[in-house]
Amino acid sequence: MVAVGAPLALGRGRIALTEFINGFTIGKIAFGEFPTDPAVWLELRADDTVVLHSPKAEMGQGIHTALAQIAAAELGARFAQVLVVQASTSRGFGPKNLDTGGSFSTKSIMPPLRQVCALLRGAIAAAGAQALGVDPSAISVEQGQVRGPSTSLTFGQLVATNPTWKWPATATLRPLEEFKARLTGPPRAWKGPPRATGRRSSATT
Repeated sequence: MVAVGAPLALGRGRIALTEFINGFTIGKIAFGEFPTDPAVWLELRADDTVVLHSPKAEMGQGIHTALAQIAAAELGARFAQVLVVQASTSRGFGPKNLDTGGSFSTKSIMPPLRQVCALLRGAIAAAGAQALGVDPSAISVEQGQVRGPSTSLTFGQLVATNPTWKWPATATLRPLEEFKARLTGPPRAWKGPPRATGRRSSATT
């Protein structure tokens, strides 16, 4: 298994807000302080699963679906192989990152998640080139596979070879239009109780 993570920093507006109410703390972390522990974790497993540990809570707003779509698009994985799990506080996540507020989750997680996926994609390409015995320039990472000119390996098969992972110096993101074209996943469908659609008149039944 290979794992990679990235810290999640606060935007300038939120830093200003937290400085305004400076003095309050959550546990040992003070407001206005940048968290340095990784807040976004990806694991590449030999069973061909890409596990994303989400620091944001799923409360029906679809954040787990959105993060899986983002990870699959940037990494070059299949949407179906991305498993999003709720991060545990035992894994080193600061309590400041385990929250959900309004529509901030997708907006705040997408930049570091894309960076993590781009770094991992670069490492997959390098390891795949080594495993397939081809030049790295001939490698592409698509649909959960590292592909060479005439053969390919799934992510799981690549992990099983126990390669020497070489991490790129910088994360090369996919061009924005390409990234958006790769965003795939199941259509959103409302599965809530009948009262939410007006078929019941009482909110207590």
